[in-house]
Amino acid sequence: MTGEFVRELLGEAESLPCYIHPFTPLRAQDTYQALEERISKLRKKGVRSMNLLWSGAEAEGYEPFNSESYWMRIGWAAQLCRQYGMTFMLQDAAPFPTGRADGFLEQKEYAKNKWYLGERHLDVKGPLEHGAFLVSELCGSLRSTDQEHGFALARPFAGDRLLAVVAVRRDGEKLAAETALDLTDEVEDGLLSWAVPDGIWRIFVIFETQNDGGRRYYINLQDEESVAVNIEAIYEPHYEHLKEEIGKTWIGFFYDEAEIGNLLEYCTPIQPGHPRNLQGESMALPWSGETARRWKRLWRGEERRVLPFLWEEDEQLYHRVRFRYMDMISSIVRETFNGQMHRWCRAHGLQYIGHNLEDENTHCSLATGPVHFFRMQANQDAAGIDLIGGQLMPGKDFRQAWYGSSSGDGEFYHYGIAKLASSAAHIDPNKKGRSFCEVFAVYGAITGSRLRKYVYDHLLVNGINEMIPAPAEIPGADEAACRTENGYVGKMCHLLHHAKPVIQTAVLYHAEAEWYQGAFQRFQEPGRELARHQISYDVIPADVFTKKEWYGTDTADGLCINGHRYEALIIPAAEAVPEGVRWFLEEAKRTGFPVFYCDRAPAREAESGQSVVCSYGETVPLSELADRVRSRISRDMVSEAVQPELRCAHYCAEEGNYYLLFNEGKATWMTMRFPVAERVYELNLMRRQIQELKAAQVKNGKEILLTLPMETWEMKVLLLCEEEIFVNSGVKGLDGAAGKGMWIHQMSYRERVEAVRPRWHIQLQSEAMTEGAEGILEEKTTEDKKDSVNELVTEELVNINGADYFPRFVGRVIYTADVFWNTPPTWLNLGEVYERCEVFVNGHSAGRAQNTPYRFRISEAAQSGKNELRIEVDTGIARRKGRDDQEAFGNSMSATVYNSLEPGGMLGPVSVWYAGEGV
Repeated sequence: MTGEFVRELLGEAESLPCYIHPFTPLRAQDTYQALEERISKLRKKGVRSMNLLWSGAEAEGYEPFNSESYWMRIGWAAQLCRQYGMTFMLQDAAPFPTGRADGFLEQKEYAKNKWYLGERHLDVKGPLEHGAFLVSELCGSLRSTDQEHGFALARPFAGDRLLAVVAVRRDGEKLAAETALDLTDEVEDGLLSWAVPDGIWRIFVIFETQNDGGRRYYINLQDEESVAVNIEAIYEPHYEHLKEEIGKTWIGFFYDEAEIGNLLEYCTPIQPGHPRNLQGESMALPWSGETARRWKRLWRGEERRVLPFLWEEDEQLYHRVRFRYMDMISSIVRETFNGQMHRWCRAHGLQYIGHNLEDENTHCSLATGPVHFFRMQANQDAAGIDLIGGQLMPGKDFRQAWYGSSSGDGEFYHYGIAKLASSAAHIDPNKKGRSFCEVFAVYGAITGSRLRKYVYDHLLVNGINEMIPAPAEIPGADEAACRTENGYVGKMCHLLHHAKPVIQTAVLYHAEAEWYQGAFQRFQEPGRELARHQISYDVIPADVFTKKEWYGTDTADGLCINGHRYEALIIPAAEAVPEGVRWFLEEAKRTGFPVFYCDRAPAREAESGQSVVCSYGETVPLSELADRVRSRISRDMVSEAVQPELRCAHYCAEEGNYYLLFNEGKATWMTMRFPVAERVYELNLMRRQIQELKAAQVKNGKEILLTLPMETWEMKVLLLCEEEIFVNSGVKGLDGAAGKGMWIHQMSYRERVEAVRPRWHIQLQSEAMTEGAEGILEEKTTEDKKDSVNELVTEELVNINGADYFPRFVGRVIYTADVFWNTPPTWLNLGEVYERCEVFVNGHSAGRAQNTPYRFRISEAAQSGKNELRIEVDTGIARRKGRDDQEAFGNSMSATVYNSLEPGGMLGPVSVWYAGEGV
C-alpha cells in the first residue's frame, strides 16, 4: 500500500530493528545492581543493543576475560538483556587494542608472537682485498635508542635469525641497484669474507626477529597460527559460556583497531623506508613464515637481492619492491586475520564486525594501520570506521589540531573517512549494504544535541547506516532528549537500509599509488570537489578489477559493482596504477566509459614499473573536475547556485526517490532542481512530521524546482513519488506538538514571513547559581525595567554566555513575551537556539526541539490578538566548572578544548510564517 514504509518511519522507533549499539562498560567492580542501573538507563533512552567493553578493576589494571569475575558479570549482562529485551556484542580487546589474546602469548605461545624483518648495515670503501665482516654480531645488534629505552635489558625472545647479506654500491645518497650482490651464501660461522670492489659499498645484514617493532605479546596478523591463538583464548571460551544466548541476546564479536603493529606510531601514515625515529634508524617491517614463502615466490631467485630497497632508495627499483611488499602483506592479512576470524564466527552463528585505525590517513599504512582498508575489512559482516576526539567538526575541512595530531587532515574527515565504510558496504556483497561508525569517543562535553546531530547527519548523508556511539547520551540532557535522538538516528538508519543508494561516480582508492611512493593524491581530494558540487561517489579499490567474482564486478558495458552501476571513474593523480586498473582502462576505451585523471595521468604500472601510456581518458585540473564530470553523467539533483556546504544523497525505493539534503554551512535559502515527480513530501523523522511541498514545473518538462530554507546544520529528507501518501491512520502518537494524529500540510515555503520583536523577559535557572550572580544580572538589565533582580528585560536577543553576560552559565534560560497577531500564524521560527528548547503558546506546548530547525507549528494554539509566548532553552554543559581531576584530564584531550564553545540561549531572529499567503 502506498505510504506503508513512510508510516513505518513515522511510527514508534521501538518497532524497528536495532541500528545503534553503544559502547557500554562492563567493569570488574560492577555489582549486579550497578550493571542493572546502567543497562536500564540505556533502555529508557531508546537503546536496545550494546557493545560491551570489559575492563579490570582500576587498582588491578588488566584483568583477563578468562576469570571468575568476568564470567559472572557477563552472565549478569546476558540475564539483564533478556529482561529488557536487548542484545549485545562483545569487544574482543581487553586491554585495547585487539590482539592481546587474553595474555596467552605471554604464557605458553612465545613462538606465535609477532615476527619482524630487521636490517643493520655497515659501509666500506673498496678496493679491499681481504674484507672480513662479523655479520653474526651485527645481526640484531643494539642501537643507541634501544639502550635509551631500556631495550637492552628487555629482549625476551629467542635469538635473531640471519636471512640475507646483500652488498650494494652507493651512488651518492642513493644505491645503485644494478650492483646489488647477494652474499648470503658467503657467510660461514657468522663471518662474511668478501673482496670489496672499487667504490663505496653498503653491506646490509637482514634478519628475522621478534625483538623489535611495536607492541609485544600481540598476535601476528600475517600468521594463521598466531591469529588462531586469539580464537582459542577469547572466542572459544565465550562460546562455551554463552552459546545458549546466541540468536537471543548475544549477536557477535567486535574487533577494535587490530594493527599490523611493527611500530608504535599513531596517527601517522607509515610506509616502507620510513625511519623508526628522529635519529633515522631503520624500521623493522612486519614478517612471518607465510610472508617469507610468498616473497620467495614473488621474486623467483631475486628475493634476497632486492631486500635492501625496502629501506633505502635507488633510482627506480625501490618503487616496485615496496609496492609489491605492501601488496603482498595486505593480501596475506586479508585471509589470515579477518578471514579466519569471520569464518569461525559464521560457523558459530555470530556476527563479526570491527574497524582499524584510519586516523590521519593510516588506513593504507604500516605501524598501527591495517595496510589496506578494503582488504582488511573484506571478511566481516559490516564495514566500519571511527570518528573520535573532534576529528570531524563543522566547517573544519582544513588542517586543524585535535588531540591526536597538531595538524590533522580535516579534508579526510569531511570527504574521506565515512566514504571508506559506506563504499565497502555498497560494493561488497557479503556486507549486504551494512556500514557503521564508532563515534563521539573523546569528543567530550562539547557534543550537545546540536553537534551530535550534525555528526550523525554527516555520517548518514555519506551512507553510514549503523552507529556505535560512545556514549549514547547527550551530555547534560534528560532521558527524553536522548530517546528522541536515538529514535531519529534509528529511523534514518532504517531508511538507508530500506532504500538503494544511487551513486553516480567511482573514485579509485589511492593505497597502491601511495605504496609506490611516487607523486600521488589521496582519494578525498577529488572527493571534496565532487561533494561540494553534490555529485555522488563511492571509493573503490583496484581489487574490484581483479577479484571480479568477489565483488560482482561487470565491465562489459561500463562499470557495475555488486549491482551498483557507475557512470564515470575518477583516478586521483598517481605516478603508477596497478595492472588491474590498466586492464580496465582498455575495457573503458572499448565501451566509451568516461574516465577522468585528476591533474595528471599515471605513467607506470605499479607491479612491473614499466612505462604506460594512458591513451584513453581525460586529464583535468582538480578545480575543474566537478564541471567536467557533470557534463558526462546523467542529471540528478542540481543546485541553481553554487552551494559548497550542501551535501546530498539519493536513494531509490519502490515508493519513490528519497533525497537527503544536509546543510553543513550557515542558514540560507536554496533553490534546487530535481527529476520530475508528481508529488514531493518532506519527512521530519525526529519530530515525526510529514508535509507535502509545492514544486514548480521547469519548462523542459523533465525537472521540478524547489526553493527551501536550509537552517544551519539542517537535514531535510524529501520523498519524490508519483502517488499520494496516506498516513492519517495506523500511526500512533504523531506530531507531539498537539498530541493528535498525523497531518499533511501542503506548503511551498514561499509564505508570508513576519519578524517577532517583542520585549523579552529573560530568567536564568542555573545548575548551581553562584553567590552574587543575581547582582551581576541586575547590573546588566535595562534602566527602565521594573522587575526582580534575576530577570533581564530586552528587545535584543543576546548570547547569555557572552563575555558581557555569563560566560560560565550552564542551565535553563526562560524567555517570556506578549505578542499581538491580527491573524494566527502557522509557524514560529526561533532562528538560532543553543541548544534544546520547548515552546509554549498561551500555555499550550507547541513541542520541543534539540537541533535545527527550531521551527514550530503553532496554528492550533495561537489566536488573534494577544498571545503569551514562553520559550525554555537548556544550554550545553561544556562551560561547566568544578570538574574533578579525572574528568578534567579526559576533557583536556577532547574536542571541547580544541574548538570554540557554542553560545547560550536563543539568538534568533524570531519570526512567524503564514501558510497559504505567498509573497
